[in-house]
Formats: sequence, C-alpha cells, structure tokens
Amino acid sequence: MSADDRCALRLRDTSLYDLPHHHARRRLLRQLGDGFVAQALIDIGILEFHGSTRGRPHSAGAPAPPGPPRPSQKLAAMYAQAQILAQTDELHITDIESLHATAPAALPALRAALAVAPRDPRIHHALGSALLPRRGDFSEPRLKPLCERAFMHLQRAAELAPECTLLHMKSGTVAMRARSRTELEVANLFAVAVATNASSRAATQHWITALQWAGQHGRATSVAHRSVQEGLWELAMQRPAKFTAGLTAKPFWRADDVAPKLCQALQAAAGTLRAELATLQAADAGCATQDEGLHAANSSWRVCDVMRRCEVADPRVHSTCSVLLRWEAEQGQLIHSAQFSLLTGGGHIRSHVGSTNRRLFLHFSLTGSGAAIRVGTRWRKLVPGRCLGLDDSFEHEVVHAGRELRVTLVVQLLHPDLRPVRALRGSGLRSSTSLEPSSTKYNKRLIE
Repeated sequence: MSADDRCALRLRDTSLYDLPHHHARRRLLRQLGDGFVAQALIDIGILEFHGSTRGRPHSAGAPAPPGPPRPSQKLAAMYAQAQILAQTDELHITDIESLHATAPAALPALRAALAVAPRDPRIHHALGSALLPRRGDFSEPRLKPLCERAFMHLQRAAELAPECTLLHMKSGTVAMRARSRTELEVANLFAVAVATNASSRAATQHWITALQWAGQHGRATSVAHRSVQEGLWELAMQRPAKFTAGLTAKPFWRADDVAPKLCQALQAAAGTLRAELATLQAADAGCATQDEGLHAANSSWRVCDVMRRCEVADPRVHSTCSVLLRWEAEQGQLIHSAQFSLLTGGGHIRSHVGSTNRRLFLHFSLTGSGAAIRVGTRWRKLVPGRCLGLDDSFEHEVVHAGRELRVTLVVQLLHPDLRPVRALRGSGLRSSTSLEPSSTKYNKRLIE
C-alpha cells in the first residue's frame, strides 16, 4: 500500500454511512465505544460542513437561496455530551443524515470529538478545515486569527500523521494564503510535504514557488530541473499539479488558436464591456479579492466572475454575456470560465504556475497601460484593446508599472488538442441564459 493510500485511510471522513440501516449503525456504535463515537462525531461535522457548501454561490441581484435549518436542540445537546454518547445508543443517525447546517455548526461536534480522541489526526484535520473561511483574503486582519487557529490544527494533524503529504500541503497552503509565516518558513513546510512523497507534483510545484518567493531562485531552479529528470514534468518551466503528457506546450499562443474569432468580437464590444464592469464596481457586486495569496503584499488584485452571472442572466453583464454565449453557439465550444481581473497600479502578481495543462487562456486587455506578463522566460505587454493567448501551466507573473487600474477579461477554455473538432456545434449544450448540467460535467471533466 502506498503512503498516499495509508494517508487516505487514516484521514477517511466517513465510515458511518457505509452501513445499510441505522439500527445496524447504532449496534456498531455500542460495540466500538469511544473510538467510534469520535468517528461518528467527525462524520456529523463533515456532513454539516459539506452540506453548507453544496451548490454554486448565488449571484448578486439573484434571490438568495433559503438558509439551511439550524441544528435541533436535541442534536446540540448531543454535541455537549460526547462522553455520555460513548456509553449509549441514543445517537439518532436519521436526524443527522437530514441535517444541513452552516459550517460553524460543525465546530461543536468536532470539538466534542477532540475531547474524546485528542490524538486523532482525522479530527484535527476536519477541525482545521472547518475553521478556514469559505472565501475571502486569508491575510485580512479579521480572518487571520481564524486562519491561524486552522493552521495550528492542521499542523497538529501533520505531527500525528507525519506520512500524510496532504496535511503538510494543507498547512503550507494556509500559511501561504494567510501570509502568517515567512516565505522561507512556507517553503520548508512544502519541503516536508515533498519529503513524504517525492512524486507529488502538487507538493513539488508549491515548494518551487515558495522558494522563488523567498528569493531562493538558484535552489528553485535546481529543484525544477531535477523534477524533470525524475519524470514529473517534461519542461522545467511548465509545472502543473495535474499534468497530461503529449499536449502541445508553448507559453504564448495566437488568440485565434485559443478561441477563433472571439478576440474580434470582444474588441467590437470593448466600450460596452468597460461600462458593464463599471456598473459592477459601483455596486461592489461580485468583485472579490483574489484569495490565493499570489499578489505581493503591497498590491490589490480583485476578480469579478462573469460566467456565473451569465448563467443566471444577470442584466448588469448582459452585453458581455451575449458576446461570450454567441461565440459558444457559433463555434460549438464551451467557455469554462470568464472573469474581469483588476490589478492596481504598481501591483505585482508573483511568479506561480496554474494547476493543469489541459486549459488555455485568452486575455483581453481593457484598461491600464504599463502592465506586462511573463510566461516562461518571455515578457509581453498587456495593451488595452488587444488579446493575448497563453498557457498558465507555465510559470508566469504580472507586473503593472502604470498608475491606472489594469483591467483584463480573462477567458478560460479547453486545450485545443483535447477539443472535439466542432463536435458541439448546434448541440445546445448551453442555453442563452443557463448552463445545462450535462455541459458542466462535460467541460469540467475534460479540463480537470
């Protein structure tokens, strides 16, 4: 059994629901005592945590989905009496299975489980995950204390299950996004992850990025070249966590090779696109801080999701959606995502690598002279009114030397080598106002 398999078994979130009938579950609960109660409480927490994040976030302007029911008083009492639960069969699984509470409601269950089994890495892992904010910049003062508590639980889980690459990875990622440790400390966290599994592309990718941010460029280059020699990647500059061999690999692409005729359509509608973005900004609707911690601390980088708004026919982006959806219908291809990317003057998006080489991007610059992007070893200017095709699985960064806001419409599409040749033309995979479930699964499966 591989180290990853052993780790997965130790961190397995659910075993309670494998049993076919709740009476059998209750019998097993009596037989297994404290240890199984801990697992049961973890399952409660995991169920509530995932129940609170199902479905897509609703867009501003659309009616908010009804809130999930709050935990019953009976269940709340169960949380507070974990020790008593160890000696009784009064854990009403049927109540738990129908419960979909907010993430904070999972915390009492997980804390109760921790009191029963304080050295169980699964509980620390689940508690650390539940404490993490669902969205937002982890480095914001209001979120940083919460992220620090999550980090401590994830670190404790890693200490208790040192063979688990996932735990070291998660600790490093939280520290990176929250900017709660120095870049070198973050690099050391990822180095431990690589030490547990040298074949992990994700861990190695993050380690190299953290070394670069820490100014250890020579060491980062050495690790990248060694990884190519060991067969993780084919090119030292192209290091996605999910790598598909054999795809055409080059940093920059012609715009028409990424999305035929889309650039011309965007150029014709550029004025309308700027106006609709201004409407979104004025309403402060949907333009959120980019929360991966990729931009320098003295920079402000925000993104405004467009494609999800198209799916709910948001009138504020009607013209932008019309251009994108019309292109889909004409070309028989699906746009995986589209968003406005806003970087303030003097900003810097630090060197990093995308997660997969199964996608390409079309960047259409709307405002902001003085910005440039490096992909691989080559720099290109981002000129308002022009398009640029690129593969973000290559190492890349953006520097904005100008003063005004740099705005780019970023469109993500499937890599051309993976696209069915015009197979989707006229198939009606996406309607004019919504995305059909079949097309969502089709596109997501291919890109991931």
